[in-house]
Amino acid sequence: MSKTQIPKDDYPGVQDLNTDLIKGLTAGSFDALLLFDLDQFQLVNKTYGRKTGDRIIYLITEFLNRSGFKWYRIGGEEFAFLVEKTSEFLNGEDIRNQLPLIVHEKTGIQITISGGGLHHPGDDF
Repeated sequence: MSKTQIPKDDYPGVQDLNTDLIKGLTAGSFDALLLFDLDQFQLVNKTYGRKTGDRIIYLITEFLNRSGFKWYRIGGEEFAFLVEKTSEFLNGEDIRNQLPLIVHEKTGIQITISGGGLHHPGDDF
C-alpha cells in the first residue's frame, strides 16, 4: 500500500451508499438522506493523537450500530444515513445531541457535529 492510500476499514462506505441509494430509489424505499460531520476532527487528532481519534470514531460507530438505521462512513469523520419509509424517522437532532454526550462521557473530550438532510415524503426522493 502506498503512503497516499487510506486503508479500507470494515465500515460501509461511499460505494455501499451509492449502491444502496440506487436500489432504494428504484424500489422507492427511502424517505430521507441525512449527512453529518464531526467538526474540526483533525484538531482532535492533533491534540490527543490518532489513537484517541480512532477511539472516538469507534464509539460513534458503536452508537450507530445500536441505532438500527442503515449508516455509511463516507469520509474520515463524515457519515450518511438512508432512512427507509417503513422505519421510524431518524431525528438528526437526536444524533447531533447524543453523540457528543457519549463521546464526552467515555473520553472526556468535547466534540460538535454539523449535519443536514433531505426528506421527501412523496413518491420522489
